[in-house]
Parts: sequence; structure tokens; C-alpha cells
Amino acid sequence: MLQKDHISYLAEDRVKKLANPLAKLGDIHYFCYGVNYPDTTGFTLHTNSDYYETWFENQFPLVGFHLDSGWHLWESSLPKKQLEIAESFNFGKGVNFVQHKDGKTEIFAFGSRPGNSKAIDFYLNNQNLLKRFTTYFIENAKELIDIADQQRIRPLPGMVKKPAKNDDGYNPVLDNPVVENFLHDLSYPFNVLSERECECYRLILKGYSIAQMSEELHLAVPTVAVYISRIKQKLKCTNKSELINLAQEARLVEYYL
Repeated sequence: MLQKDHISYLAEDRVKKLANPLAKLGDIHYFCYGVNYPDTTGFTLHTNSDYYETWFENQFPLVGFHLDSGWHLWESSLPKKQLEIAESFNFGKGVNFVQHKDGKTEIFAFGSRPGNSKAIDFYLNNQNLLKRFTTYFIENAKELIDIADQQRIRPLPGMVKKPAKNDDGYNPVLDNPVVENFLHDLSYPFNVLSERECECYRLILKGYSIAQMSEELHLAVPTVAVYISRIKQKLKCTNKSELINLAQEARLVEYYL
């Protein structure tokens, strides 16, 4: 059980305030941000910590351990009892956005009211807006996230469910050359850039200056300038505006908060 002085409780009002624009934009009244680590420890910041506590009471599987990266509807990925409990708190029609990264997994959950028939339409039409919100939340809740990271919780064994895989690790869909080439083409323009160039390009799209990029990436300003020059050359762009327009055309940038 969580102690009432745990950051998941103490930060609840602050998380609600940060998520308040989502309620006005899309009738989203539930939000949480969670992180899972390979040692199974993690933390979650909630707009409803009482609901979070029911996860432990019922040993619901934590989605970050068994779901692939991407969007997942609650109705197809959460236990029936968990859905019923969520509705008892007056939220449902939710989605989870999972991001597996090196060394950790991030989970963002969004929930509307159970009777909101337009909730799924909102998620489908505003995925970029919600992704942008995840960045906004992490930037504005950094202090809370740092505290939560120091107060990690180790879930009960039954809450750590491993993803189902073939014994040999072979995936007949993803290992198909046609599918592999298709997914590679869809990742344009990032598929033609190096890892460092991708990092620089993402920061350009966030509006960073060269000096800010230098500080963020711990690189010298001339080195960042070289990366930017390479990005422009590879993407056949002459200035920052053309780089941003290219990202918009590729639907990498669509909404701003």
C-alpha cells in the first residue's frame, strides 16, 4: 500500500493542474505518467492516486512490461476488473501510450468519461497533440519526476507480466522484407539521418537554438553546426523553415501546446 506522504499522493494536485488543458480540449479527465525499469522498480504520477492504489490491491499487470511501444486502448489491454474500477472513479474510454527506451519504459495514460462516445475519435485525430503534451508534461513536472524517481516502488511479482514471444524470437511479420522496407520508408526523414543528426533534428523542431542544442547534447557549438549542415544536405533543405515544413509534410509536427 502507498503511504499518504508518497509523491504519488502529494503531487496529485500539481499533475491535475498540468493536465487541465486536456480536459478543456478533449474532455480528458484522467492522466498518468509512469516509468518502469528493468529491475521492475518504477513510479507513477497520477491525477487519481486512489485508483493507482487499487492496482496493488488487485495486482493488475503493469502495461509497461508486456505491451509493445505504441498506442493501446484500455478496452483491449486492461483486465475487465480494472476497467470496472476505473469507471467507478468516473473515467474510462482510455488509451495508453507506451515508449520503450534504453534503460526504461515510459507510459502515458489518458482517460475520458465512461459515457463520452467521441473519446476514441479524439485520440485518433489528435495523436500528435497528445505526444506533444507528453513532452510538455515531462518538461514542466521535472521536479516531481525527480522526487518520484527517488521514491521508486517495487511492484508485486504478479504485476510484472512478460510479453509473449516465440521461443526463437522470430516474428514472421516484422522479419518479412516487404514489411521491413515499408516501415523503413515510413520513417522518413529520420531513416536517412545518423543518430546524432536525428537528435539535432528533433531539437530543431522543438525550437532550440544552436547554443541550446550544444548545451543539451553536450557538444561544441561548431560540432552542432556541422550536424545541422549535414541534415540540410541530406534532406535537401536550405534553411530551418524548410526543415520544419518537411517535418510537417511527414506529419511529424502538427499541433503545438
